[in-house]
Amino acid sequence: MFTIKRYTSKDYDMIKSWWEAQKMMPPTQDMLPLDSTYILCLEDTPALCVSIYFTNVKEYCYLECFIGNPEANNKPQRREATQILFDFVCDKIRERGHKKVVWISPTPTLTRYYKTWGLEPTITNVDTFCKVL
Repeated sequence: MFTIKRYTSKDYDMIKSWWEAQKMMPPTQDMLPLDSTYILCLEDTPALCVSIYFTNVKEYCYLECFIGNPEANNKPQRREATQILFDFVCDKIRERGHKKVVWISPTPTLTRYYKTWGLEPTITNVDTFCKVL
């Protein structure tokens, strides 16, 4: 059974540990919006997390910080759970009136998922940059 709950700041250490277990840099706590970050649970075990970043234009928004609990790795259930979470966040995006969602893929596995869900590649071989202000 799957349930989806809204992320709270109390969930941060758990989510951060998932990133660290996968040898990836976790987002800071301030990077996870409280009103649009969701956790999908398998039974009572938190399994997946994703954040929606709404823009001030209705043309598009972003999905980021998609991460899975490395201990919740039942592959058939995880595939189904990922699809359920993706459908859920797309519904939330539509409810807010946005027309498109942009999702950046840091891994080949996610790229394969995105293609099976009907997402179309836009830019390939892109490096991203950030300047701390």
